[in-house]
Amino acid sequence: MITLRRYEENPIISPTENNWENLSTFNPAALYLKGKVYIFYRALSNDLVSSIGLAVSSDGFTVEERFEEPIYRPRFDFERRLMGRMTYVGVEDPRVTVIDNEIYMTYTAVSDALPYVRVALTRIRIKDFLKERWDKWERPFLISEPAIWDKDAAFVRVWDGLYLFYHRIDPDIWVSFYRTKYPEREGWKLGIPIYRSGRTAWESVKVGLGAPPIPTEEGWLVIYHGVGEGMVYRGGAMLLDLEHPWVVHRVLDHPIIEPEAPYEKDGLSKNVVFPTGAVLLGDDLFVYYGAADTCVGVATVDVNDLLAELVGKR
Repeated sequence: MITLRRYEENPIISPTENNWENLSTFNPAALYLKGKVYIFYRALSNDLVSSIGLAVSSDGFTVEERFEEPIYRPRFDFERRLMGRMTYVGVEDPRVTVIDNEIYMTYTAVSDALPYVRVALTRIRIKDFLKERWDKWERPFLISEPAIWDKDAAFVRVWDGLYLFYHRIDPDIWVSFYRTKYPEREGWKLGIPIYRSGRTAWESVKVGLGAPPIPTEEGWLVIYHGVGEGMVYRGGAMLLDLEHPWVVHRVLDHPIIEPEAPYEKDGLSKNVVFPTGAVLLGDDLFVYYGAADTCVGVATVDVNDLLAELVGKR
């Protein structure tokens, strides 16, 4: 039964004294660019406002650089505190993909003026990102429909003419279909459910996309999260069809990571392992996750072993 191997020096990102990340740093996206892993993490301040911070690693484990200011802040009414309520607001839980020469970032947009949350999508050119031109992030587009609680999302190109927006409408994983890489030109699309909760006990309450799907020879590899009895969050793995990545082929019956370490069992929340980023470094799959809604951990697995177990060759 294959599971992820935790990095012994976890957590790799924890809160600091900076006022924008002094409560929690968690639920990271990850991107491999020009020999480095860029970790986009949700940073939560004591006044419950979320921004997005950035850390950089050459080996996938050791954080060698961490920016003192957020690379992305809440800017618009749909992600700000408008009513003065001391509730969570801001930009949460990013996922990132690359399409052509741009980084596409989805995130959960939260305002205290709305009774639901939606997914926003923004972009930045890779060359602007690498030059730390954070003012070049495009104006975000609310890609999910109004009045529907929606989150855990990523925007992925399958091929030119087919782009998929993976997201969660409680308690299941959904996908919406787009013809171009500019979803703002096509408008809101509810889509279809592709994976429902309740298949096993450890994901009986709800499921959601973790890291954006990764294409492999066996299919699109998805690291996702499931929530079971007691609201325990665990990570799992599934394979989507290579040509039709809205069709689920195989799903492991067991979680590949679950709360075991102290930093995963106790924090702002209890018993939470929430995988949201993954990159391949050679044959090693690095999975980045939020632990107890407080810090960032990383765990690894040989991707060939994981795929073999998914397709029944182990």
